[in-house]
Amino acid sequence: MRLRKSQAGSLSRMANSARRLWNPPTRRVSSAYRNPHTPPQHAPREAVAMSYSRADQTLELPTTGPFVDARRVPQTHRTSRAPRFLVAVLFLAYLVLLTWLIVWKLEAPFVGWGEMRALKLIPFVASEGYAASLPLEVLANVAVFIPFGLCTGYLWRRAPGPKTFFAAGFASLAMETTQFALAVGSFDTSDIIANTVGALIGAAVVAPSVRRSAFS
Repeated sequence: MRLRKSQAGSLSRMANSARRLWNPPTRRVSSAYRNPHTPPQHAPREAVAMSYSRADQTLELPTTGPFVDARRVPQTHRTSRAPRFLVAVLFLAYLVLLTWLIVWKLEAPFVGWGEMRALKLIPFVASEGYAASLPLEVLANVAVFIPFGLCTGYLWRRAPGPKTFFAAGFASLAMETTQFALAVGSFDTSDIIANTVGALIGAAVVAPSVRRSAFS
């Protein structure tokens, strides 16, 4: 069967259309294309070749050039647990040594007699037969609790100040109560206040470095 030229041309055009729909040509879009009125200094430095396909809807970008930084996925830096574990172990050892220092004054543990019990509720000043707190003694009570705040400030990243305040106050109160119960020392509110202040100083010292490591 012979076909007319017009029919042959129609069939050829239909075949070409079907071929283009099945295998769409790669379209090249250049970022260097710009308005001719745009100044040269605002033109892109290099062209970007992108291929677009109707079948898989993919967009290909070059792997070199300024687009590499844009395609990078930001990586989250996870802090290692090893330093925190080491600090926790050192903190426990420090608490044992601190209890030995405050309760028994680095002597062999013992239980005293009733006449060794003393109770001073008014801090720093002389009252009811008790002398005023010596400045050197107050500074010593502040200094021995600074490592307490350093450790808690490093271990507790969220709200270290309030947590350190309550933890140091409770620890100092427990040690002073132990001294009074075992009759090995006096219960002095000045020591509790000085210990808590020392712990807060330690937490304030370590807070900037902990904050930088958290956001780095």
